[in-house]
Amino acid sequence: MSIQPVATPTAPLYTSTLLYALTEVPDLTWMALLADQDACITQIILGDDKAAVVQQLPAAVQPQEALAGHPLHAHLMALRQWLQHPSPTMPELPVRWSGTPFQQSVWHYLRTIPVGATCSYAKVAAAIERPRAVRAVAQACASNPLPLWVPCHRVIQSNGGLGGYSGGIALKKRLLSAESSIKRHGTVNPLQ
Repeated sequence: MSIQPVATPTAPLYTSTLLYALTEVPDLTWMALLADQDACITQIILGDDKAAVVQQLPAAVQPQEALAGHPLHAHLMALRQWLQHPSPTMPELPVRWSGTPFQQSVWHYLRTIPVGATCSYAKVAAAIERPRAVRAVAQACASNPLPLWVPCHRVIQSNGGLGGYSGGIALKKRLLSAESSIKRHGTVNPLQ
């Protein structure tokens, strides 16, 4: 899956360098996508309610809400649809991420973990040839700006514990259960 920029609109409609779109995924989570003016997603924010998600928007840059019809809304609805009816493949989304070289190596590896599989923080550290960096791997997962698209929910503790998740442990459990069902049966139990 390649990361490609989207064409910039000819006339800028926004004064902010960042835009956001927000939706509720009924009985599951609230979600916002933050994007640059090229409509490339730079952050996925998950939370228990609208206020929790809005509070996580970066105040320093004062993102503006994307107008109806902006491509960001289509990306948001595609991700919402995937959350409501998970499938083995994530929707294609234009993303632009930034992080340290170490974080990016972790995030690239996480994208290789198949739906329905899990991996320990220690295994990720070994796979990126930094076997002693287990805590740093956990921190890279915690700083993942694109949860869901970079599936940090598939990383668990070596003892089988779930560890943490930016969207909350309840959402992590639901995602893992739904993805496990896809692996076993080719279909999914609803996330509700």
